[in-house]
Amino acid sequence: TSDTTLEALVDMLDKNPRGLLLERDELLGWLLSFNQYKKNGGSDRQMWLSIWSGSDFTVDRKSDGYSLFVHNPFVGVTGGIQPDRLRALRDGAEDGLIDRFLFFYPETSAKPIRDMRFPQEDLNAYRGLLDRLLNLQPDVTDEGQLEPKAVYRTPEAFDLLVSRDWALKQFAATIELGALHNAYFKLAGQAGRVALGLHEAQLADGIQIDPGVLNAATMDNAWNIVECAA
Repeated sequence: TSDTTLEALVDMLDKNPRGLLLERDELLGWLLSFNQYKKNGGSDRQMWLSIWSGSDFTVDRKSDGYSLFVHNPFVGVTGGIQPDRLRALRDGAEDGLIDRFLFFYPETSAKPIRDMRFPQEDLNAYRGLLDRLLNLQPDVTDEGQLEPKAVYRTPEAFDLLVSRDWALKQFAATIELGALHNAYFKLAGQAGRVALGLHEAQLADGIQIDPGVLNAATMDNAWNIVECAA
């Protein structure tokens, strides 16, 4: 979806309890759309923080006067932004919303234009993995609610998470990070989220691992991905 009004989003989450992906070409436009239809301001930023943490929340629907309760919300947000507009994303707020994004910035170089299309075989493999992920079935309670599954880290995975986080923080203390300073210190949490995604991808791909245990190799791969944004 590209509709970012909370009322529309809640309606879609009600119909898609497993979650949604919000795609915006320009993230700054997404941020500036917060509360734009509310005369007395609003709490869109706080709602998005609740969504990021998976916390339950309620939205009053102005269209029909009803309220919708959202349980365990999940919305991924992806988009682009020009590097010199990063500070504008904060909009003067220090609530940590922007620090919860992973920013990837490709290296620039004076190379000739070349064919950037992915091989069809790779695209087919990627699409197949997405289909298998979508076919994974969640647990459901007797009341029909989706029930999250617990996945535990091995001691080795936890030690790796702690050691790489500490090494990254020591490095970050030696450089000027500007607007991304706080984001840098949240990368351990991001690594945990990416690791969980990789864990589920392995299960969807038929790799023989314990569904309830996240191993050190998966955690290491997650850190490699996250550090690309560091």
